[in-house]
Amino acid sequence: MIRTGIRGAFGAIAQAVGISCVALLWGGVIFSFAFFRPAIAVAWLVGAGVAFLAFALWPLPPREAERRRGTLRLRSPGRAVLPLLLAGPVFGVFSVCVVTLLTHAGIVHPPSTPAMGDVADYASRPGAWAPIALAMVVVAPLCEEFFFRGWVQQPLEQRFGAVAAVAITSSLFALAHGRLAFAPTEFVCGALTGSVVIVTSSIWSGVLVHGGANLVAFLLAQASDPRLGSPEAIVDTFGAGRLIAVAALSAGVLVCVVVSLARTGPHALARDAVAAAPPESLVADRAP
Repeated sequence: MIRTGIRGAFGAIAQAVGISCVALLWGGVIFSFAFFRPAIAVAWLVGAGVAFLAFALWPLPPREAERRRGTLRLRSPGRAVLPLLLAGPVFGVFSVCVVTLLTHAGIVHPPSTPAMGDVADYASRPGAWAPIALAMVVVAPLCEEFFFRGWVQQPLEQRFGAVAAVAITSSLFALAHGRLAFAPTEFVCGALTGSVVIVTSSIWSGVLVHGGANLVAFLLAQASDPRLGSPEAIVDTFGAGRLIAVAALSAGVLVCVVVSLARTGPHALARDAVAAAPPESLVADRAP
């Protein structure tokens, strides 16, 4: 029995690692837009996004379709939309502040991977903002959330529980980005999106938060440096003290948003309904 459980746990983790590798390869397809002129790059990204959605949502027999809806949590976030629209940009501000301060202090160093270098060089081209924004804000968050918070996290929840599943998925999410210096921030991003997906029972919650965070990161980087990523330019523009204060305030807002979602999300409502239901014995006594 113990050996079977261990084998099943290793199998679940191996499956998660395999899906993460596929997500990494698909990320290479998305960011291949840097090889094209901006107009063609936009068409490339639109095609990649549509192809991914067609694959993920392709009509299946009713039983398989129901199982897929459960795995991907394809329900609307409902009333949680407004807090989610707040959480994404707030985390984007927090992430930019923390990464900028750490890089400016020399604690971490900017990634030197070829893909990131290609995108940074690409940003200097006229009109390059359009495909970069489309990739960062729409296509990449959509695909990454389906891969990690859907196909990776949900099966891990069934095997290990929610907390362990979020931790494992967030670790794989951070490693898949290939930027070890920034892995802690990306782990927090994965933990945040993984948590909101669970408490709202909706994959679209993760997409909204992820896209909102990337949007703010993109806008702040553009406002301080058109080449997307000079910590010195950001510190010179805003000041280190202000960045520290904004990071602390953003962290507090994020905690409040997640706690609020946890209290009002589908899981909390279901728990309250169970708690409010009369005991079976009382129901039986009241039966005629």
